[in-house]
Amino acid sequence: MNRLISLVMVATLAAIVTELAAGEGPAWAAAGSLALAAAATGLAGARIVPSAVRLGTRRATAAQQSAAARSIYRGHLFCAGAIAGVLVLQLVFAETDGRRDRLRRTREHPVESPFLGA
Repeated sequence: MNRLISLVMVATLAAIVTELAAGEGPAWAAAGSLALAAAATGLAGARIVPSAVRLGTRRATAAQQSAAARSIYRGHLFCAGAIAGVLVLQLVFAETDGRRDRLRRTREHPVESPFLGA
């Protein structure tokens, strides 16, 4: 499972970088999404996973395990907030801009349809 989560995180970063490179949607939304996703991924890789592995060994005292569990929890809260921010940027701002572009192109070059009449 941990490898699957890592793969999803890397795929998310790659998708956002691709979006930024292709110029799809507003650049500020893609850059903000990349910053938030990279922060969450970096925190998970650098602090949360190693702390969880140490916690799983149960070699520390109860007080140390409790502190580690609280630290992992706070890290997860930060990551959840960061990913929620990515979703807002991608679903609200980036897609809204893309929809406006499609609407503008449709108005400039209307599509002939037998169902809409001539």
